[in-house]
Amino acid sequence: MRRAQWLFATTVAAVLALSRPAGGQVAPPTGATVATHAAAVHLDATRAASVTTAGRTATFTPLADADLPLNAKALESGATVGALTVAGSGSALAPGQYHVFVAKTAEGWQAVLERGGKIVTTSRAVTVTSEATPRAIPRPQIQATASGAEDENQDSGPTDAVVTSRSGKVTITVSGKGWKVTVSFSW
Repeated sequence: MRRAQWLFATTVAAVLALSRPAGGQVAPPTGATVATHAAAVHLDATRAASVTTAGRTATFTPLADADLPLNAKALESGATVGALTVAGSGSALAPGQYHVFVAKTAEGWQAVLERGGKIVTTSRAVTVTSEATPRAIPRPQIQATASGAEDENQDSGPTDAVVTSRSGKVTITVSGKGWKVTVSFSW
């Protein structure tokens, strides 16, 4: 009897492993999953990047170096890459802080914003690339576009995050240990 149970369990595990895409999740992450991941990491406020346009401000705070995924392959199963804080009115996103979570699902790369254990919005406008790990963290490059005009603001501290706002979208580019993620959300 024990052998039959073991054989059944082994067969089910093999079938489940084969049905899962290599390196990715089968289903999009849940709010609880993202909240759990976000609670286990630390943000590095010294590398935050901000942009203000049309009375709204978006600030992206990346993870501390020790909590960054080790490579682009590690991102596939899902990882928090930082937090987006939105301030000001007139935004599709309510003011507050959202965890930015990136994962490779059965449909491809996607990013979600989570707040309070709930997925607030999902984006498929995600690009993940592998890149050489820089020796020094690059200075911030922050751009804002409002009514066709572009403003550039640079913080004084180092960062690996770039936040750009264009036509009701906020685009975040964050680099890590051999990877670079660019994601856009409506805001």
